[in-house]
Amino acid sequence: KYGLKTDDPIVLYLGSTGNIASDESWVVSELRKALDESGDESLRKTQLVLRAHPAHWRIYEPLKGTKGIYFIPEVGGTMPDSQDELELFYETLYYSTAVAGINTSAMLDTIVAGRSLIALLIERYRARQVKTAYFQQLLKSGAANLARNGAEFIAEFKKLLEGKDEHKSERESFVREAIRPRGFDTSAGEAARIEIEDLLKSN
Repeated sequence: KYGLKTDDPIVLYLGSTGNIASDESWVVSELRKALDESGDESLRKTQLVLRAHPAHWRIYEPLKGTKGIYFIPEVGGTMPDSQDELELFYETLYYSTAVAGINTSAMLDTIVAGRSLIALLIERYRARQVKTAYFQQLLKSGAANLARNGAEFIAEFKKLLEGKDEHKSERESFVREAIRPRGFDTSAGEAARIEIEDLLKSN
């Protein structure tokens, strides 16, 4: 449907909101360039899937038609709030060798889905990036691979392509401790109810 090749690797880029990165389209271009200029054929053949934030997708319009960059979903501004859209979101995570991004809550979805995450520590966005509470927690946990530029991204992604997943145990710990601390059998709604009741009792 989207023109992807089943035999070639996929890296998924998750776009941020405008208050985190006003225009990160250049980051996507740099990652594509780094892949294209690699001496490794598997890296050059890697398909870069872009999932723009629903509220911040117009910045990527100039990239449409760029070889090796695939827009999924193809139309911007769509929230994943239907069954079909949620399934598409999950499948883009599931079939990716790695997921990359600057700072978006979808990074947590990535870890829950059991996929490797490469957090891009871009200096011009760092002030708003590292101030986010969950992002600080993510960094401290060691659940994400880190890259500060295209070369470091290539190095981290190549390790993952070779099956060297150095952060798997940290991701699993992060899910247990930060995302589902009350266990996998307790729903988010039930956890919220318990917290509210505990708060009321303490007052």
